[in-house]
Amino acid sequence: MLSGNTLTIPAGTILKFQNTGALSTAGKTLVNGTADSKVIFTSIKDDAYGGDTNADGSVSVPQAGDWLNLTFASGSSSSTIDNALVRYGKNGAIKVDGVSIDIKNTTVENNYSYGVWLNNSTSTIISSSLIQDHQKPEPGSSYGLFLTASSTPFIQNTNFKNNKTGIFADGTSSVQNGGGIIFDGNTINTTPANLIP
Repeated sequence: MLSGNTLTIPAGTILKFQNTGALSTAGKTLVNGTADSKVIFTSIKDDAYGGDTNADGSVSVPQAGDWLNLTFASGSSSSTIDNALVRYGKNGAIKVDGVSIDIKNTTVENNYSYGVWLNNSTSTIISSSLIQDHQKPEPGSSYGLFLTASSTPFIQNTNFKNNKTGIFADGTSSVQNGGGIIFDGNTINTTPANLIP
């Protein structure tokens, strides 16, 4: 996408990726799902949404790391992900690099290494969302939310569930706690342990 343009993805859209498949944006992106008609980002092997896209019956099953990620980089500030499902991606299924976006009413699940990766993202908002089931690689570390390079997201009413680590922050990053953050079934809730007061 050319910088300065706006990409709008309407409710009910299903996007399936494979191998090195990714959506990288250098302009504003509006993912406009609704509670009844979410926008789906998933593996081509995921027959639960959009049917048997790769036409192999039940031979293939989706797994963490089947595709790369959604990347929001320079020029994509003020992008919004609303009422989406993002699953089976790799190393930050949602990667926000050097900008800040709004993620709300969204489920991020079963991705490889990191569900959401914020790098130098100073004012991303994550609200009313579910980040769950980040358990790959095995053995190895994986994180629901991975914060690097002075990232300081505002998080509110969001559940981190069944991850190896719910939230990781490097020494330069922190969380603005808007309340309603829930940890459920994670091996470790936060690293460092005092990340969220």
